[in-house]
Amino acid sequence: MKQKKHILKLEIEHDYTLIGITSVLEDYHLAFRINKLFNIALRRNKKVLNFAKNKAEFSIYDFENLKTFDFWSLLTNKQIIEEKTTKDAFNLFDSLYSTYTLIPEKKEVDYFLKIEGEYTPQKIEKIIQNIQTIDGVQVCYRINPLLLKSKTNLIY
Repeated sequence: MKQKKHILKLEIEHDYTLIGITSVLEDYHLAFRINKLFNIALRRNKKVLNFAKNKAEFSIYDFENLKTFDFWSLLTNKQIIEEKTTKDAFNLFDSLYSTYTLIPEKKEVDYFLKIEGEYTPQKIEKIIQNIQTIDGVQVCYRINPLLLKSKTNLIY
C-alpha cells in the first residue's frame, strides 16, 4: 500500500496594530516619553532580536496590561555598527559604519510600536496623534503588517 504524505502548512496570524515612528530620540528616551504620555510602563526586555547575521541586536521594550489584555512593544528598526577595516594603502578610515534594519522594506522607520489588544480605528488614530506630539518624533503612521515581506521578524 502506498503511503500518503500530508503537508501541514502553518500560517501565523498577524493580529496586531503596527505603527512606524521616525524619531531622533534614543530608544530608552522614546520609551520614557510614551510611558508618560499613555500612563503605561514599557520596560526594556532582556531578550533582543537578532536577524542580521548576528551582527546587530534590536532592542525591545514591552508592556503588558493584565486587566485589559493589552500588550505593547516598542522595537528598534535600525542598528548602526562600527566595523573595523584592515589597514591598506587605499583605506582612509580605520572603521566603517554599517546600518542594519529589522524590517528592510521600511528603512525610513526608526521604531515600531506593536499594539496587541482590542482597539478601534479611532483609538489607534488618537494614539498616533498623541505620539506625534512628542518632541523629537518627526513622523508617525500606521503600517499594514500583512504587506511586509519580513513581517515574521516582528514575532518573538
